[in-house]
Order: sequence, then C-alpha cells, then structure tokens
Amino acid sequence: MKIFEKHIEDSINDLMDKSSKAYDDNDNAKSFGYLVQAFEIIPEPRYEYNEAYNYCSYVLDFILEEDYRINEIAEKWLNNLKNIAQRQKCWSGSIDFFEGKTFFRLKDYNKAYDSFQKSIEIGKGFRYFEDEDPKYLDFYKNPEKYKK
Repeated sequence: MKIFEKHIEDSINDLMDKSSKAYDDNDNAKSFGYLVQAFEIIPEPRYEYNEAYNYCSYVLDFILEEDYRINEIAEKWLNNLKNIAQRQKCWSGSIDFFEGKTFFRLKDYNKAYDSFQKSIEIGKGFRYFEDEDPKYLDFYKNPEKYKK
C-alpha cells in the first residue's frame, strides 16, 4: 500500500481541521464539503492508499450520524467504502456494520438486519456495536419494533 506524499497529507490534514471547525460552528454543509474534498485529494486509484478507507468512512459516518442528505448520497458512499475494502482485500465485519447502519437509516430494515448479522458473524460477536448509537443494537435485538 502507498502512503501519502507530504503535500497531500498536509492538504488533507488542513481540510480535516477546517471540517472540524465548521462542524463546531454548526455548519454541516461546509463541514461535509471539507470531508469530501479531503477524500477527493487522494490520488487515483484511491484504493492503493491505506488511508483511503478511513477518509471514506469519515464521510459515510458523517452522512449517517448527522442525517445529512442521507437518502441522496448514503448508498454512493457505502459503495465507495465497499469498493476500497474489496480492492484492499481488507473486508471485515466493519463493512457489514456500515452497511447495516446505512440500510437502517434508509429504513430498509431487512437488509439492515442481514448486514448486522454478517458483521456479528465475521466480527465474532457484538464488537462493532460498541461505541455506536445504542439504537443499532436495540434494532438488532428487537427488529419487530422497527419493522412495523
């Protein structure tokens, strides 16, 4: 795997700092824009860079946690993340967990449940649910509450 050249790393770090500041200022549109710019600075093919997965996951996490344009772009960013993981040969339960969160937020509860189930099997337990919003674990344990 490749690592970033210094000028690319510096540019990404600058954009991540700007994203954090915009987020602190409650400017989600600006914060999101900086996150996307940071990801897009990564040279093609992005999957060749170790950090590409992380920066893509930051964008997807923002979309899911801030409910930011979720119906419009969540699946696109999920597919970006899956593509990077597949090409880096680093598929893990975390991808399935991201998929579960995405489908949960999109209210596709059958796909969400199946994805969470895969993350538990691959991750050998509930570790991906740790430090996450408790609603995901509640959904997994009580899907009937959500599938009304």
